[in-house]
Amino acid sequence: MRPGPEGGARQQNRKRRIHDLHRAALDLFLSRGLAVVTVEDLAAGGGLSKAGFYRYYASIEDLVAELMAPVRLAIEEASASAEEGLRAAKKSDQLVVVYMRFGLALTAVIASHQEIVRLYLQEVRGPAHGVRRSIVALADEVDAIVLRLTESAQSHGLLRAVDPLVSSQAVLGLMEHRIYRALRDGRLVQEAERLPALIALVLEGVARQSS
Repeated sequence: MRPGPEGGARQQNRKRRIHDLHRAALDLFLSRGLAVVTVEDLAAGGGLSKAGFYRYYASIEDLVAELMAPVRLAIEEASASAEEGLRAAKKSDQLVVVYMRFGLALTAVIASHQEIVRLYLQEVRGPAHGVRRSIVALADEVDAIVLRLTESAQSHGLLRAVDPLVSSQAVLGLMEHRIYRALRDGRLVQEAERLPALIALVLEGVARQSS
């Protein structure tokens, strides 16, 4: 139920407490790792009691899922646009444009949610249960998106006949490695400037050579 009238003091207070809780959660998760942070840690960081934490979230897993939600939605929107572009692509230069736009869209997502993306990349290779469940689920979705984009490009004869699972995972692994290091070291702007060259290099390796 909504706490009080729209825009009222009670609702504003709730938003502020959730914001403070998210801020504390990101700081704690990034510095300590998901596995060791407790409800007591989160409550203290957000200026709440333990019981106060449970007024907003049933578990840490629910909190992590809410943190990941805007990134998941933005990635889904970017991939839908890219898949539409690939369906219309007929030539290799059109493929480059589609992937470049997709890369730029992802860069915008990362720039808008830097700490959340860093947390995702930090924790994505951990056990696929408990507090990491939503992160691993997002990773599975990202894997599926990249594979679909690769298969779509191959179906149009725009990529060489390399196993799409192999090529998609190779590209994704490289991108995740570069993004994580850039976020960790505060070099996202510099990394974004290198994105066109990186995409062009990848595509030169997997694009089908014209006869």
